[in-house]
Parts: sequence; structure tokens; C-alpha cells
Amino acid sequence: MTGQTPLKDITVGNRTFKEGETILFFIRGLCRNSKEWQRPNEFLPERFNPESPLYLTPSGKKRNPYSWLPFAGGRRICFGKTLAEANMKFLATYMSQFFEMEFD
Repeated sequence: MTGQTPLKDITVGNRTFKEGETILFFIRGLCRNSKEWQRPNEFLPERFNPESPLYLTPSGKKRNPYSWLPFAGGRRICFGKTLAEANMKFLATYMSQFFEMEFD
């Protein structure tokens, strides 16, 4: 779980959070929401393939983009994600400068 504390009273949707309260986000529950995922407790990589019937919610609608947050965001974003993105930029630059590539 990830917790945050608002610096002032805020209202999000129909909920009001007071200054100093701890707000917890249950990421594991978000990724296993049965309203957003078909068979949420199974490992089904095909659910990310737009051509698969598992790509949609159980009611047949498009999934909410925030129903999958494996690396979170904001100040507490996964450091590994940021590091991997920086390394990919370095690697792409290096390879384009020192290797000649062509499509087969």
C-alpha cells in the first residue's frame, strides 16, 4: 500500500479528505478489480492485446487507463522504471553512433 497525506483539505469526486489524514492506495486491489478485469486473479498476458476478447472489461467496455499502474507515478514512481528509461536512451544513442543497422 502507498500512503499520502494532503497538505490542505481537498475534495476528490464525492469524497473529502482533511489536512493531515493519511490516504492509502491499495494498488494490488486496483490491479485485481473484477469490474475492470476478466478473471482478475489469473495470469493472462493476452488481456493487454487489443485483439483479444480479454482486453475489455467483463461488461464489454474499454478499461479505465488507471486500472493498471504497475509502476505508480508522481513522487513515489518506481526508481527502476526511471533508470531503465534513461539506460534505453543511452543505449539507443550509443548503438546509432557505433553501429550501422539496416532492415532485412
